[in-house]
Amino acid sequence: LRVLKRFEMHTLICQGVLFVVHLVAFVVMVVLLQGQQTEITNLNAVAFATKKAHELCIRIGVLDVLFSDPNTTLPDAIANKLGTYDHGAGAAYELEDMAATVEEMQYLHAGAFSGFDKHRRMPKSYGLRSIWEEATLNQTDFSNTLPAVVSSSIFVSLWDMGNKFTAVAANVMQNALAWNASGIDIPDTPEVQFIKINGLGELWRGYNFTLDGFVKLTAKDNDAMNNVHLIILGVEGVLLTWLSVIYMWHMAQEVDHQRYDMYNVFMAIPMGLVRSLAVKPVRLEDDEEDEDDRLDR
Repeated sequence: LRVLKRFEMHTLICQGVLFVVHLVAFVVMVVLLQGQQTEITNLNAVAFATKKAHELCIRIGVLDVLFSDPNTTLPDAIANKLGTYDHGAGAAYELEDMAATVEEMQYLHAGAFSGFDKHRRMPKSYGLRSIWEEATLNQTDFSNTLPAVVSSSIFVSLWDMGNKFTAVAANVMQNALAWNASGIDIPDTPEVQFIKINGLGELWRGYNFTLDGFVKLTAKDNDAMNNVHLIILGVEGVLLTWLSVIYMWHMAQEVDHQRYDMYNVFMAIPMGLVRSLAVKPVRLEDDEEDEDDRLDR
């Protein structure tokens, strides 16, 4: 009985160890997958921020056409949505879409730099933190000094350039109609020139550099996660399983040996002696007979 209880206790301990190991492995894989998901989110954010920067440049070009040539026919796709070919309605439509694009780009730019669900710093790998936090991009600024617009260059970080780009785009979106009504040539304004030069130049280069870095970082971490997965699979599926089987086999052998030891006690007694004891009559002494009689009464 003692051996059976010991076998039961060790079986429960073995099951508990297996449960703890499986739980730890599950938690490790969940943490790694969450990190991988965060990197994919960052990669997606930079890609869409690049797309939004291009969209802003395109919308600036459309506004340029609408305001510079009133006789230009609106594209059928826009006219069908508006139900009119009026240039004023077309410009208002473009500015409304431009406002949504600016808001989305601000969100994506900030999230790519500092995180979406929780705050984090840009990784150092592949020069990502350097381009986002250090003055590495050659930004072209424009100043409205009469009688002409003057340009100047300054090195800034991608974080600062993206913030200024969205701020300038928001300024154009808010004041374009008023500028046009005042007779200001919108394509020649410092704001529009800033967007065209930097949006298709250094800002594009910075976003593409970041995109390349995130792709490499995601691929590297994916390889690391696969290696960890293989290690866990080897430990759980091979090493731990075989150790459990060998240990339980050893415990089962002890139970079998205990049973055989009990049988050996009977096997050690000669069979003839056992038979003679089994059929031998039992003789009671006189005192024992008197005691039995008293009990019978």
